[in-house]
Amino acid sequence: QDSMALARADSLGRAGARESAIRMLERTEREAAARGDRRVAGRALAGQAEQFARRGRPRDAEQRARQGLGLAQAGRDTAGMLRALRWLAVSVGSQGRSAEMADWWRRALRVGGCAAAPSAAQSDAHPL
Repeated sequence: QDSMALARADSLGRAGARESAIRMLERTEREAAARGDRRVAGRALAGQAEQFARRGRPRDAEQRARQGLGLAQAGRDTAGMLRALRWLAVSVGSQGRSAEMADWWRRALRVGGCAAAPSAAQSDAHPL
């Protein structure tokens, strides 16, 4: 059920229904947190971060990404950590904090098992 809710919210976001996606992700996060399911709660927060970033709300995205990262780390959820790190990098980059953005990208590469760091051109791009 949770994975279906996360997938549905992702589909809504891709279709441009970002507010609906955010509401669905907030509900999923609350329900998961009430059950003590850090993995699902963290992934829902990372999904919220993505939607907020795509709506041009980088501060909200940063907050959700940081919360999602904490839960993903606590639950040892590598995929959740990578998604949260991605949107954390994007959100701080969107706020003009390029050096911090590059640090988050490098951390994501380490978590993902990659040895290479992003080039300066890749760091400046921070694609959505």
